[in-house]
This record gives sequence, structure tokens and C-alpha cells, in this order.
Amino acid sequence: MNRTRHRYHDVCVGSWCLAMMQATGLVVLLLAGPQLLSAQKAHEEGASHSAHFHPNHLAAFVGATSELRGSKKTHFTLGADYVRRFGSSGRFGVGGFAEVIFHDPTEWLFGAAGYFFPTQALWVQAAGGVEFYKSGHGGDEPAETKTSFLLRFGAGYNVELPALTLTPVVLLDLVRDTEALVWGVSIGKGF
Repeated sequence: MNRTRHRYHDVCVGSWCLAMMQATGLVVLLLAGPQLLSAQKAHEEGASHSAHFHPNHLAAFVGATSELRGSKKTHFTLGADYVRRFGSSGRFGVGGFAEVIFHDPTEWLFGAAGYFFPTQALWVQAAGGVEFYKSGHGGDEPAETKTSFLLRFGAGYNVELPALTLTPVVLLDLVRDTEALVWGVSIGKGF
């Protein structure tokens, strides 16, 4: 393997990662652009924004996971989450998440989360979960699936568009004696 390819592989699981993140950003802009324009037009026409919330929310996540200690590598990340809000104000919620981190080897995360909504759009999260990963790859040693417990803390801001929500997300994962910053955007739908 030549040195240049190896350096890109360490940073983002192959040179395709940067292209995937750029393509994802373009898709988000193409999907959200018309929605943002229609939301702006409705605002200019004096449409009122209600404090109504949808009790259920399902979203797809696209972003990256950056290791904060050790190798400090960044890896392309995809995921999905579901949130169920409770009460007449919708201030509290519970949910679950699943993510795949395209690392060498690939890591899978699954967990449950509690949410607090200080406003209708802003949320904070505390979660617990499990990480599945392979170890022992290379040489004659067979790869073995291992699990680790993880804690997650984070926040996001739901931007309500006419048909979707667009949510910038920042999360901190504490797993295997290290920390990782998970950042990106969720595209979801309330119902």
C-alpha cells in the first residue's frame, strides 16, 4: 500500500469518505433548499408558528465520529434515531438510536436515550448503549466480536421545515476508556 493512500485511510476509511460527506451535504441542500425558501416565504407573509410538536420523530443521521484521544482519526458515520415525546408540553422524551461507524473494522452502536426539550426546537440527550466491534484482525488470529458499554451526551436543534426537520447534532460518546465527538445532521419527520 502506498503511503498517500494509507494516510487517507487512517483519517477517514478511504478517500471516498470526503466525497461521501460532500455528496451528503449537497443532497441535504437540494432537499432542504426549497423547504427553507417556502418557510421563509410563509414567515414573510405573516404565518404564525405554533408551539405544536409531533409526539413521534424518526430521523436519519449523516456525519462523522472524531476520536478525541489516541489516534484522533475521523470516520464517516450513518445512523437512525426515534424519539417519543410525552406530556402536553412535550418537554421530555425517550428514544433509541443505531449507528454504524465506518472504521477499520466497522463499529456498530445501539442505545436508548432520555431527552429534555428546554424549547420546542432545542434538545439535550443522555444515553446509554452498546458498541459492537471486531478485534484480533490481522495475522493468523481470527477476528472476534467484542462489546463495550457506552455513555452518550449531546444536543441538537430541530429546524422545522414544511415537510421535514433538519437537525444539526453534536454528541459526546464515552466508550472503551476514550471519548469521541459525533457531529453531523439528522433529517427527519415528525408524526
